[in-house]
Amino acid sequence: MTTVRTVAFATFRELLRNKILHSVFAFLFLLLCVSALFGSVTIGDRMAVMKDFGLFALSVAGCAVVVISGVNLLDKELKQKTIYNVLSKPISRSQFIVGKYLGLVLLVSVLISLMGICIVLFVAAFEQSLDLRLFQGVLLVIFENIILSSIAILFSTVVVTTALAGVFTFAVYLAGHSVAALLTFAEDSGPEKTILLQVAYYILPDLSRFNQTTEIFYGSGLSSAYFAWALVYSITYSAACIAVSCLIFKKRDLA
Repeated sequence: MTTVRTVAFATFRELLRNKILHSVFAFLFLLLCVSALFGSVTIGDRMAVMKDFGLFALSVAGCAVVVISGVNLLDKELKQKTIYNVLSKPISRSQFIVGKYLGLVLLVSVLISLMGICIVLFVAAFEQSLDLRLFQGVLLVIFENIILSSIAILFSTVVVTTALAGVFTFAVYLAGHSVAALLTFAEDSGPEKTILLQVAYYILPDLSRFNQTTEIFYGSGLSSAYFAWALVYSITYSAACIAVSCLIFKKRDLA
């Protein structure tokens, strides 16, 4: 466990020095400014539009962090040959993968939390009061990216090029938010497509469950039981992806 923790913190510090991540904050700020402009010309509740768009921007920014950072973790180690020095020490390939994953999750969780605080303060500047319900949405985005991080690690062990790994990770992000529609498409498709869509429905993560802005802002809010379920779901799905990643990486030829 100490070895995994060492790899995780080393990965976190390495990713934190990535200057590309600074552009993610700039991208988020730009989206927030767009949401403020869009909200001012929208018929209806301007603040509700800003909050919805703010959480959407946070989700996209989190995905960008995962794609930029996650898919390069293993490839960078292989290209720089540093992985041979790491694996020459008393550490298994599975511990290496788990450590890399936890380091990525730590980075994404910290950045999303910071960006979430920025969104809360940005909205408060317009609304003249703090809406603590936004933190519920921020927490769900963190859970969402726990899953997305495991998918990025999985693709980085399977796909040779980082570009493809990034494309596949982003494709899962998009499909995961539309997974509920797969069964609807399956009903209107032929037998072969129906089976394929049903398989995709059960394999893909249901990321739409982490988008609950309607219930948060217009309903009675989310219960602690829902957050417990969301956490269990994200950990379970991620554990399955990381387990598969470890199995693949054990058999991978690193030469």
